[in-house]
This record gives sequence, structure tokens and C-alpha cells, in this order.
Amino acid sequence: MKPLKLPRDLRMFVIKTVLKRVVPCVLLLVTFAIALIFWGDVILPVDKDIVKVIVYTIVMLVPFAVTGVPYKMIDSTWKGEVIESRIVEETSFTKEAVPRMYGSVNVILNVKMPNGKTKEIKLQGSTFAKHVNLQFAASGNANQTEDFYSVGNHVFHLYGSNQYVVLPKAADKAVQCPICGIKNDKTHEKCDSCGHSLVID
Repeated sequence: MKPLKLPRDLRMFVIKTVLKRVVPCVLLLVTFAIALIFWGDVILPVDKDIVKVIVYTIVMLVPFAVTGVPYKMIDSTWKGEVIESRIVEETSFTKEAVPRMYGSVNVILNVKMPNGKTKEIKLQGSTFAKHVNLQFAASGNANQTEDFYSVGNHVFHLYGSNQYVVLPKAADKAVQCPICGIKNDKTHEKCDSCGHSLVID
């Protein structure tokens, strides 16, 4: 499958994200290696060779644990297709002097990724106060949400971001920014909030 063609600023965002994750790990690895080579016997006085190898190996794994590499490196940029869309209603309470109950309508999407695997994505819907007309409010929000996130829509994810963007259909007027998640007019090329390029198709 051909790689997605991204605008230059989004490519630079990906490169910077990779560097932010890899550079600290490499610096820590080099620092730990130098410390063990020159002062290993002083810092970790171990007599048996086999024990020394085990201890040194554990120490050299610390940079990976601290920086999250390679766990964070398994992310990728991809575009998938929605194969299932469902609405989930949830209830929550606020910790105020007078506790209040709120309901929220969330969207759960099952997306088929380019590698053939299916990924479940939870998108935040709308939140409203619980009241007498709860059923009416919930059903109204759910219907509006379901119309937008339908089977066949395409979902885009950019490496290093926390956003899953449902690409707009021809009738849609807004699109989410792939980096900050703010909704923008579909006719705009750049996000009004962060200034990065919007992904329409």
C-alpha cells in the first residue's frame, strides 16, 4: 500500500515527534554506557561476572522504560474505514457542594486499518444535564451523532497525535484538526487554532 501523502508541516510534526522520543533515549543510553564503562565497578560493585552482566543489562534497559521507547514508536499514520458505528450513553457525577448528575452521548467506531486489523475508537459526543426530558435529549444527540459517524466514513490518524479524525463527507461543513482536534470550516486549509494543515481527503 502506498504511503499517505502529507502536507510538509504534518511531515515535520511527525519527524519532530520521533526526535522528541528517540533523542532523550539515545542520550540516556550513552550516559549510562559511559558511566558503566568508567565507573561501573564503583557504582555497582559486583564480583560475579554473570551477576554483573544481568545488572548491567537491567541498568541499560532503564532509558527505554523512562522514555517509553520503543513502545511509543509503534504508532503510525494511517487512514481506515468505519465498519461499525454505535452510540453509548454514560452517566457521571460531579464532586460539588451539591452533586449533580450528567449524561453523555459517546460514539464508538470500529475502524478497519490498512493492515487489515480492526481498531475500536471512542469519540466524545455531547454532555448534558440529567433532567425530566433526558430520553428526548439523549435520543436527539444520538441521532445527530450517528448521522455524522456512519459506516463507510474514513478515519485519519497522524503519528504522534492523540486525534482520530473522521474525514468529512461532501455535505459536511466542518473538519477536525488532526493535531489539536479543534473543528474548522472545511474550506480552510489551515487550523484556526494551531495553524497546521487540515486533512480533508
